[in-house]
Formats: sequence, structure tokens, C-alpha cells
Amino acid sequence: MEKVSYFCLDRNRKKAAISLKGILQGVVADQELNEVEILFLDVWLKSQEHLRDDSDAIDLLDAVGDILADGVVTEDEIDDLKTLLEDIVKFKEVPLDKNIDRVNEFLALVSGVVADDILNTEELSALIDWLSRNDDLFSTFPINLVVKKMEQLEQSVSQETMSEELLQYLKKVSGANFCETGSVEVHPLAFIEDEIDSINHLNSSIVVSGEFDMGSRDDVKDIAIGRGYRLLGSVSKKTDYLVFGSKVSPNWGANNFGGKIEKAVKLKLEGYPIKIISESQWISFL
Repeated sequence: MEKVSYFCLDRNRKKAAISLKGILQGVVADQELNEVEILFLDVWLKSQEHLRDDSDAIDLLDAVGDILADGVVTEDEIDDLKTLLEDIVKFKEVPLDKNIDRVNEFLALVSGVVADDILNTEELSALIDWLSRNDDLFSTFPINLVVKKMEQLEQSVSQETMSEELLQYLKKVSGANFCETGSVEVHPLAFIEDEIDSINHLNSSIVVSGEFDMGSRDDVKDIAIGRGYRLLGSVSKKTDYLVFGSKVSPNWGANNFGGKIEKAVKLKLEGYPIKIISESQWISFL
């Protein structure tokens, strides 16, 4: 058990380090830094328990704290902080051994880019550059959906409209909504949830996944059985509904929960009528 605990701790520290570097890449992608981004960094860093021993995170949090302490942010302070961010991006070594590591880096990059609710030309170029260097992930969820969305927008709308629509889409993909909420808590998967008007409970096949606010997964399964559903252990072409719990991890590709989501999305793209719905939406129809 102790070995498992240390393994999980190391894995979580690595995820946090990947997120740190990715977010900083996004924040400085346009070579500019504003007060909203500084506030975002302050709140995000304070929320990262797995970075408490990370020297770069400690230095960065101290620097941000000093800037915000007197309530006045000067140009010199912004320039010094931007230099620190760029140095961390340049010199911090975080191995990206698996595809999911690169997916997490991309999601963090997106979070940094959209932190101030702006997507400008330089930031869009940074996203395109990352995707170009990682084109082997174009079939990997959720990067495949981002690429598809960008291609659709490029063909159908003006550059200005594309930037605004893509900004809103990227916020949903990353689950980030800092400007509206002041919180760095992410709510991923909203962008793939189906909005439905009704649910046919009786004899419909269902897969439940994730952690639920309404109870344990077994509790949820019992409720589903009571409503007449047929329970499936995994997502397949025969699945009618995939219901995901509200306590969802943003690193969805790193575990079985993420695998189910990815497979369900793939089946939807292939034309199968599977519905992906949240715990709260499902509850509203019980």
C-alpha cells in the first residue's frame, strides 16, 4: 500500500508540474501579461497542493504575492514577472513520457491562453504551433475535437468570429471559467454533454462512470435498475446513455473514466446515437 501511495503522489506531482509549465506557456504566449492573468496565477498556484515543494512554483507564488501585496501593479513588476515565467517555461524539465502527458500539457496551455478571456492572434498561433508539433495526437480525445472545431470555423466564419467562437469552445474544453467565477476549479466535459428533452428509462442500456454526488456508483446502479435500465460495464455500440458523475477529474484520459468518455465520443462521431449526460441532467429526469 505504501508503494502505491508514493506512486500516486509522484504521478500527481508530475501532472501538477506539467500543468504548471503548460499554463505558463499559455499565459505568455502573446508576450504580454496583464492583471487578470496575474490574479489567475495567484489563485491557481495557491490551489495546487502537489506543487508545494516545487521550487519554481514557490518562487512564482512569492513573486506574484509581492506584486499583489500593495494593490498596485507596475510595468516594471509585470516585466520582471514575465521574465520569470519565460525562464520557467524555457528551463523547467518535465518529461512527457506518455500521450496523456501531452494531452494534459495541451489542456493546461489552453487554460493559460483563455485565463483572461481573450484569444488574440499570437495566442492562436501558439495553439496552432503546439498542434503542429503534436500532430500524432490528432485522433486523441479531446484534441481531435479541438482540431475538428478549428477546421470547421476556419472554413465557415471570419477571423474575428473564429477567435470569439474558438475562445468559448476552448473554455469549455479546458473547463476553465476564471473571469466569470474567480475560481480555478475546472468543469470539463460540459462541451460534450448532450442537451436532451426527455429520457426513455425502460429497457435503455446505460453505463455509469466517475464519482457521483448522489452516492456511490453502486447506489447509482441500483437507482438505474429501479428505473428499468439495462446496466453495461463498458461503452459499446449498444449503449444508449453514458452518465458521468459530478466529481470528475480534469485529467480524464488518465484513468478508466476517461477511457469511457473517449470511446463514447468516438462512437458519436461515427454516427451511433449514444447520449453523454451529466449526473445533474440525468437526475432531473428521474
